[in-house]
Amino acid sequence: MVKRILVALDNSAIADKAMHQALDLAKLYQAQLFAVSVINYSVIGEIDESSPSPMVTETIYYWTNSFQ
Repeated sequence: MVKRILVALDNSAIADKAMHQALDLAKLYQAQLFAVSVINYSVIGEIDESSPSPMVTETIYYWTNSFQ
């Protein structure tokens, strides 16, 4: 029996579909669902942490809210 499910998320359309399937499977098997999110650090690494650009801030905001 499936007890744990791990799904990788990268804010893509395919990852969205994978999450929906993982949720269905977790319900079906009454399994724990774990999600791993992936973020492109090459975008974040180019900014000064003390004052992120509006574009990067918006990207991070969208990314973090997309999994709620």
